[in-house]
Amino acid sequence: EKSCDACIDGSTGPAVVFCCTCRHFLCKLCHDNHKRNKLLCHHQIVELDQKSLKLLPSIMKPTEHLCSQPYHEEEELKFFCETCQLLTCRDCTLILHKY
Repeated sequence: EKSCDACIDGSTGPAVVFCCTCRHFLCKLCHDNHKRNKLLCHHQIVELDQKSLKLLPSIMKPTEHLCSQPYHEEEELKFFCETCQLLTCRDCTLILHKY
């Protein structure tokens, strides 16, 4: 049984989902908050049932080279924003960052 990665004290119960975008296990309360947050609601969530637990090692593969912003989560991080000191994808570079 996995504990929630987002809770401060872990008192809300075990993790019920895994966020593939954030790479965090979430309890029911944190999952509900995740769904309600307009910046996080587009994240890819996997329920932690018996079937998905078997697939979890492949689901948890690192995605640090992919953008986490809504609508272009599959874009590769190829550019560096000098102002923010962050790697960015093509879309973020054109819309949000100086290059």
